[in-house]
Amino acid sequence: MVILVALLVPACTRDSEASLRVRLDQWFYLGSTVYFVSNRQCTGAMVSVNVSRPRRSIAVYDNVIAASYAFNNDRVVAVQVADASPAEVIDIMIQNGSSGFGRQALSAVALATSCFEDKLVGGFVHEALTRKGAILAFDRESRGLMVLDPSHDRLFFIGSDVW
Repeated sequence: MVILVALLVPACTRDSEASLRVRLDQWFYLGSTVYFVSNRQCTGAMVSVNVSRPRRSIAVYDNVIAASYAFNNDRVVAVQVADASPAEVIDIMIQNGSSGFGRQALSAVALATSCFEDKLVGGFVHEALTRKGAILAFDRESRGLMVLDPSHDRLFFIGSDVW
């Protein structure tokens, strides 16, 4: 019976904290995990970062059109527009209609709300999504949206089964 339960528990979560940290460490300078929740529908995480910029392994575009084009060709894409927040960048991408980046990002945020039920952490996510100059990234393989808030050295991962 114990073996059966041990085999079924991983099937109830989308990601493990360890596997998520391995994935994120490819692109960011991770500190400690502050918050982690994962179920079948979504994964939500807040990780402190030791350096408030991405590693060189991820290209960060400074305009929406270049990021949209890259999204069609690359597995992981990041965009940072100095005078726009990640939420505004998502809106621009959806209005632009040139790629699925904006739609996938919006879908990830909408579907992952149950993984950020903690009001304090949910507030931090909202702040990061609305902070001008924060970095927005999307990993097509994990269907995960990442928001790096350099003002507070926080990285958020918002993963869900996007359409």
